[in-house]
Amino acid sequence: MFRLWFSLGTLVPMALFACGAPCDAADLAPSPPSTEQSETKSRLNSILFFGGMMSTTDIWSTMIFNVSRTSPGPNYDNYIAGAAYDRDLWDLGYGLNFGVEVGIADRFGKFKTCCHPSIMSNSILQSPELWAGVQIRHGGILLFDRVRVGGGLTFGLSFASTSIGNELKIQIEGSGSGRVLYYLGPELTLSSPTLPNFELVLKLQHRSGGKTVLFLPTLANRAEGANANTAGIRYRF
Repeated sequence: MFRLWFSLGTLVPMALFACGAPCDAADLAPSPPSTEQSETKSRLNSILFFGGMMSTTDIWSTMIFNVSRTSPGPNYDNYIAGAAYDRDLWDLGYGLNFGVEVGIADRFGKFKTCCHPSIMSNSILQSPELWAGVQIRHGGILLFDRVRVGGGLTFGLSFASTSIGNELKIQIEGSGSGRVLYYLGPELTLSSPTLPNFELVLKLQHRSGGKTVLFLPTLANRAEGANANTAGIRYRF
């Protein structure tokens, strides 16, 4: 019995010394992911609801809300309202994510063609649009611990049932159907750390045939198609 107690009295201090600290079974379990990591992984999906106005100018003028336009005629003709679903697929690091987007919108108003000449309709005309593409976005930079500023860019194909307003005028001049065109959707996002699931989104809707882009096959014999300035709310989940 004396030998047993002597052995235990020798081995226990040696074991504690080898640990260098009190050995706790919890130390062997993997540490749970941080709250920030969990929230990031749980918000891979998002849905955006937006509305805006269809521009009568090219993408560059529309991008700055037509403030520099000097030619006569209205800056905007018809309206647009829609929704888009985004899904992040790969985390590229440095705040960048690669994913996909699908969206649907209705372009509507009384401008059948615009402008020079402008032909108005007595009833509301409609032009449904569907698009899908790949997306790259940045989660944003936090400014003054109050506002997070981010951005993204979506590129793909847009399908429209018909053309109205300035897009119809371009279609007539180009003598080609505007049903299938390239889609480009640059956007700026604003959010608050207190409401991380919600974003204010300013987005430019652009359809074109890519005629002036050297590395793209030309669609519908045109460069410009349609542009719109939109604003909306995105919910991430």
